Amino acid sequence: MDGTDVAMKITKNSYSYYNVTETETVVAQMFMNLGSDTLRSNFIAEPLAAFTHMYRRIFVFPLFGSDLYKHINRLSNVVWNVAYQLL
Repeated sequence: MDGTDVAMKITKNSYSYYNVTETETVVAQMFMNLGSDTLRSNFIAEPLAAFTHMYRRIFVFPLFGSDLYKHINRLSNVVWNVAYQLL
């Protein structure tokens, strides 16, 4: 790449998991072919690359500046608060 920071998703190194993630690879390739404008307007992160090393599938995305797990935890707390208020 060009020295830009990126986020990588690296799947498990097993044959069975490799087969399960085949669809994910097809979708990533489809998104790479769509183009940045279409993906951004639909709030989809554009995969920069998708490749295989042994039985690992590796996906490269732009880095958006924070840890995904922090966002998931925050969203989870919001969902629980809303559910609590509804009940």
